[in-house]
Amino acid sequence: YSYDLQRQGLGLMLESKSAIILVAAKNNTIVGMITGQLTISTAEGGRSLLVEDLYVDEPAQGRGIGKRLLHEVGKWANRNGAKRMQLLADCNNLKALEFYAHTGWQKTQLICLRNYFSKGKV
Repeated sequence: YSYDLQRQGLGLMLESKSAIILVAAKNNTIVGMITGQLTISTAEGGRSLLVEDLYVDEPAQGRGIGKRLLHEVGKWANRNGAKRMQLLADCNNLKALEFYAHTGWQKTQLICLRNYFSKGKV
């Protein structure tokens, strides 16, 4: 990952009324972060929240921080008309997948595909 690209993306989110960034801090040090963006789902006939990033510093894991961040971003999404939340997780990140299952997330049969405009295919 490129820190410059991440910084640019976070800046765009801060400017957007349809996106949110929440952080968890302990002793004035950030130990967790979550970002979300409202999208429109034709399947739901309304808004949906895409959780783009969820990170909790390893020493702070297991203390309910990730669960609280998901809860708070969910409250924001619900207040803004979202009918569901969705996220992508690396299929090899078993620790994250166990966490999501433990917090009530359900796997789907969907897979993620992507294409970059710079490749000249779209």
